[in-house]
Amino acid sequence: MARLLITGGMERENGFLLGEGKYYSRARLLRLDTDSGEVERLLEISEGGENYPEQHPNLQFTAGCVEGQRLWLPTDTEVHCYSYPDLSRLATISYPFFHNIHHVNVIDGGLYVVSTGLDLVVRLDAETFEPVEFLQAEGKDPWSRFSPHVDYRKIRSTRPHHSHPTYVFQVDGRRWLTRCTQQDAVCLDDPSRRFVISGGHDIGVHDGVLHEGLLYFSTVQGLLVVADP
Repeated sequence: MARLLITGGMERENGFLLGEGKYYSRARLLRLDTDSGEVERLLEISEGGENYPEQHPNLQFTAGCVEGQRLWLPTDTEVHCYSYPDLSRLATISYPFFHNIHHVNVIDGGLYVVSTGLDLVVRLDAETFEPVEFLQAEGKDPWSRFSPHVDYRKIRSTRPHHSHPTYVFQVDGRRWLTRCTQQDAVCLDDPSRRFVISGGHDIGVHDGVLHEGLLYFSTVQGLLVVADP
């Protein structure tokens, strides 16, 4: 029996009328049995708190990862750590530079958080949760556009984003970042290395899942792009 974990959010009835950063009222984690089609609701967050705007917090689970017996699950402004598969919450991490988080991944013992709203990837120590590295999506100074003294968790939107990073992954010992605006994946260890995913088409690219030697990307237009790294 194959099971998939699915993250997402429940739209507010008038969410798109309220505007950006107010779309989703509930974050949900589901489990899909791919044989029977049965869907089980595992987790739900329906209240914001100190790490969100006071009114209409945008509540959604974005792309997480399973690392051994831990599940790392991000929202727009927090990263939750659960034991897996029993789903007891072990920790909640949040920093003022967490905004519109799209992905969290564990690479070589480091916890990588894609803070899309600030065009940043932040590496945290996976045990202490302290920030140890800030990587700007275009290889610039991490604070070239934003301030380290502002709590961006309380701000609805920081658009327009220069890169809109969406996913961080590793290939052959190098760290890579998918960028929606540039429609590519760029090597964080050597920004001169990149490959264009769009194939000349205007697409909004996400993901970057390495499987059996190939990378799989999705687009907001509903396409699946497979690349040979």
